[in-house]
Amino acid sequence: MKVIIRSIQLGATVDYAILFTERYKENRQTLSKKESIVETVSNVTVSVLTSGITMATVGTLLGVISTAAIQ
Repeated sequence: MKVIIRSIQLGATVDYAILFTERYKENRQTLSKKESIVETVSNVTVSVLTSGITMATVGTLLGVISTAAIQ
């Protein structure tokens, strides 16, 4: 069970990194470095928070209702 959870967390982290990097590269074509970072963070924050909150909620619920011990 622990391996599955860690795999999902790793996959989500990689997805966030790809999302951030791609959006930064798009913004960098028309904006300065500083403006690109600010715009990128502004653009991806909602997506990352939504996904992160969902993952945390589901993980908490699984921890509460599951009978499998996580070590």
